[in-house]
Amino acid sequence: MSDELKVIDGGSTQAQAVLKSLDLVGFKSFVHKTHLEFAPGITAIIGPNGSGKCVAGSSRVTLGDGAERTIREIVDEALARGPIQVMDDGFATGANPGRVTVMTLDPETLRLESRPVSAFVKRRAPRTLLRIRTRSGRAVTATACHPLFTLRDGAFVPMRADNIRTGTHVALPRELPVEGDRAALPFGKTLERFQQKDRAYVPATAAIHNWLQVERQSFGSWRALWAAAGIPESRGRGIQAHQSISATDLVRVAHVTQSGPEISPILKASRQRGETRIPEALTPELARFLGYLIAEGNSGPPVGSVVFTNTDLEVLDDYSKLAEGLFGLKPYRRAFQRHERIYLWSRSLALLLERRFDYARLSSSAEKEVPAAILWAPEHMQWEFLSGLFEGDAHLAFRQHLHREQTFGGGSHRCVAPPRCLRNAS
Repeated sequence: MSDELKVIDGGSTQAQAVLKSLDLVGFKSFVHKTHLEFAPGITAIIGPNGSGKCVAGSSRVTLGDGAERTIREIVDEALARGPIQVMDDGFATGANPGRVTVMTLDPETLRLESRPVSAFVKRRAPRTLLRIRTRSGRAVTATACHPLFTLRDGAFVPMRADNIRTGTHVALPRELPVEGDRAALPFGKTLERFQQKDRAYVPATAAIHNWLQVERQSFGSWRALWAAAGIPESRGRGIQAHQSISATDLVRVAHVTQSGPEISPILKASRQRGETRIPEALTPELARFLGYLIAEGNSGPPVGSVVFTNTDLEVLDDYSKLAEGLFGLKPYRRAFQRHERIYLWSRSLALLLERRFDYARLSSSAEKEVPAAILWAPEHMQWEFLSGLFEGDAHLAFRQHLHREQTFGGGSHRCVAPPRCLRNAS
């Protein structure tokens, strides 16, 4: 910063110390030297510059509702929907049409809270980025001027990323107080995840039929209702005849009518007998079931089955009990080499796991990942997920003259690295 001062003509006859120029270098986003001249009169530098985060597009951001998305997705969506301001090294928009909120830190109360985003910025990346990893496993890829925070004399103090050294303590939250019910899995929201090709159906009920009759009268005819919802008349006639309605068609009618019937959370699949009960909330039991599946499960083959393999009788019994209690399914157990396999014959369950819990059919170990619902779930449910996950892919080693060591291994970085609950375990 320049220390040149001089007297400017006008105003008081007394000599006053006035800034003539300002040189900025290495300050927040002023990585390269910037020279500012202050002319007589009023000169203002509008900011605040560098108040945002300068991170790679692949960095994940926790939204106000607990969802985690990459910052690239969030910014690109905002730029596509809002007016764009072109800068010398990128783009920005001050509009927030999606009303996106993120978790922020109040520097006065030192509490985390959800606040709306005031600007979305996409800039050209510098030649060099820094990768910072904490002892607990959290990591961020950022520019040299990206601010992290440390505690000093009871206050949060920002530190540039390039000033961080091994052994530096940085402030990180253990749990985020996100908005809303982090365990809720509304059946309507679950149905919105399905596609027409899935051929997943909601059984016909009197409540659905009566609801459709009311909406038919509002639109004047069945044909008008199906046309407004984008449903072919051939499928519409099946619905009129009290046949099961596909998940996608039910969602289409609900959207166009801005209403919906009272329905039981049950799904059935084409060409497969039986119905599958769909959980409407993430419970400790469901979290543990998902942990078991990530560790030792697979969705097919054969098609329409969910298969779990293990050797521990207590684990096998627990998995069977969970399947019956959560989904109303009867497990079939078969010996397989030195293991035992449990088959759940339900294409509806296989589809639910894929659409709602990111569990792709025939996925290999390298493709598995922790479900997003677990990442923003309450901590006690994350522990239940870990309980099931560790039963399959963890072992306890006893080393002579050393402490006991628990090791978790997997073929997928997205499964081993991301869960906040894994990194918080202490």
